[in-house]
Amino acid sequence: MRYANAGHVPPYHRSGSEVVELTASGMPLGLRPEMHYEEGEVQISHGESLLFYSKGLVEAQNPAREVFGFPRLKTLLASSPKQSSLIDDLLGKLKDFTGAGWEQEDDVTMLTVERTS
Repeated sequence: MRYANAGHVPPYHRSGSEVVELTASGMPLGLRPEMHYEEGEVQISHGESLLFYSKGLVEAQNPAREVFGFPRLKTLLASSPKQSSLIDDLLGKLKDFTGAGWEQEDDVTMLTVERTS
C-alpha cells in the first residue's frame, strides 16, 4: 500500500503485537495548490491491519487533564487481543481513561482495515 499524509495524524500498521506508525510529511490538503506530498509504502500481509483515527482520540483528556496520547494508543494496539473487536476495545479504554463526566472536545473517529487473504 502506498500512503501520504495531508496534515492528519499518522495511521498505525499492526502485525501481531508489533505496531508501527506510518509517517509521511505533508501540509493539510488544499492549503497550497502546488504542494507535493511525501509518500511511503508498506506491505500488508495476511492478518495484519491498519488503524486510521482522528486526533480527537489521542487528544482526549482525563479529569487530571492528561491526554490519552500516542504512546498509550500504540501500547493498546499492541496488546489488543482480536482485530474484530479493536474499535470497541479502544472505545472502552478511552471511556475508562476519560471517566463518566467527559466533555468531548473533538470528534473521535476510527477505521480499521485488515487483510484477510
